[in-house]
Amino acid sequence: TEGEPVPRPPLRCVMYKGQRKSMIRIPEEVPTQEVVDFFTPRSEELTAEMKNLAVPRVTNHSFAEDVIAASSPARPILVQMYEDTCFLCFLMRPFINSL
Repeated sequence: TEGEPVPRPPLRCVMYKGQRKSMIRIPEEVPTQEVVDFFTPRSEELTAEMKNLAVPRVTNHSFAEDVIAASSPARPILVQMYEDTCFLCFLMRPFINSL
């Protein structure tokens, strides 16, 4: 009938963060908690080997201690975002290792 809202199919939404991808369907109300959970930072566990490389790896959990607390104007730290599947990261790694 006239004047009644026409039902719409759920909106399909794809969320990306780094190499992660998730597709959700959004009905009338946005599933806020599902979106928040997807974008909540994740962190890998580093082995002692990875922490002791010439250019050590840093994760979300160790960033505050390994980078922020360890750096100062007299001792700056260069940070490169790195993902194993990122081709540009692969190309930059030898340069970063040479510094």
